[in-house]
Amino acid sequence: ARRLGAAILVMVLYAILLPELGFVIATAIAATYLTWRLGSTPISSVVSGGLTSVGIYAVFHLVLGLSLARGPFGF
Repeated sequence: ARRLGAAILVMVLYAILLPELGFVIATAIAATYLTWRLGSTPISSVVSGGLTSVGIYAVFHLVLGLSLARGPFGF
């Protein structure tokens, strides 16, 4: 129950921080934490979280042209 509560908390924080941090950074943080909790090593979780956020950004924004939350760096 504690792990499920932590995952829910991460998703709530993701929704709150998305407008402030932007899509790429907020998604990278959330994906990193969730992959780590699913059993990846910390290093592979960071790599996986970063690649996941950039990959989703590329598909949704660059390919499909959807508007995503911009962060402090403009992406």
